Amino acid sequence: MAINAKVERAGDVMAADDLIEKYRQELQKALDESAILVRDEADKLLSQEGRGIHWGIGSKKQATVAKMRSREIAGKTAGYTRKGKRRVGSKRMRYRSSAVGAPPAAQSGRGRKSVQIDRSQMSEGVVRVGTNVKYMAYHETHDRPWLSVAVENKRNEIIERFRSLQTAR
Repeated sequence: MAINAKVERAGDVMAADDLIEKYRQELQKALDESAILVRDEADKLLSQEGRGIHWGIGSKKQATVAKMRSREIAGKTAGYTRKGKRRVGSKRMRYRSSAVGAPPAAQSGRGRKSVQIDRSQMSEGVVRVGTNVKYMAYHETHDRPWLSVAVENKRNEIIERFRSLQTAR
């Protein structure tokens, strides 16, 4: 079904179908840009070093953040071995987990790399940002949210992006 009406605005004449298509394209562009903002913010959050427990190599000993800070204050600062493993005092450290409530700490980078944008329903006005890695979904819904934090951090920019569509007319 075609609409044959014409819209006149400030001397311009544009067919209603063309006008609707123009708004649809602008909306899709704003959706895509918003999804990119959220994905980039999630990438930034997931790239941070953990601030929780240090896990040693080959043992189940843990050095808490308090011990780590006391060692740094005492002058035994953290360094790296030739193979790139973290060294604290005389103990080599490989991983440092994130604190509860903070985004998951980067260890292998698999979770960060898995964050993608799904544009398959763009024509319906739906864009999804997420991951297919199960442990990242577990972190988000249980103790270490990262995607909801990314959305919250970019909320004002996203709202402003859509507000500009309204005022551009």
